[in-house]
Amino acid sequence: MTPTTTRSLAGKTLFISGGSRGIGLAIAMRAARDG
Repeated sequence: MTPTTTRSLAGKTLFISGGSRGIGLAIAMRAARDG
C-alpha cells in the first residue's frame, strides 16, 4: 500500500456523525489530534 496524501482541515468545520464509537470515534480523535 502507498500512503495517502493528507489535507489540512485548518479553518474548516467538520461534522462527524456517530462520533461516540467505532470509526466515527476514530475520525473524531484523528481530527482533534491533527487540529
